[in-house]
Amino acid sequence: MAYDSESETIVQFGGMPQNDYSSNETWIYDYSTNTWTKADPANVPSMRSSNVMAYDSESDMVIMHVED
Repeated sequence: MAYDSESETIVQFGGMPQNDYSSNETWIYDYSTNTWTKADPANVPSMRSSNVMAYDSESDMVIMHVED
């Protein structure tokens, strides 16, 4: 999960396996409308958990790092 200060949104990717369920979905929370919207990014990693995300304000991009 990462906070995008430019658009004042939170970006959430994936989730912890729970009850045999993992996710490779990306969701965006918009503070101004108090809503979650499923995103459709061009590049979607495989299902995973324990990833780390950060927002790079200089490039206006959310970056995800995963250790293999």
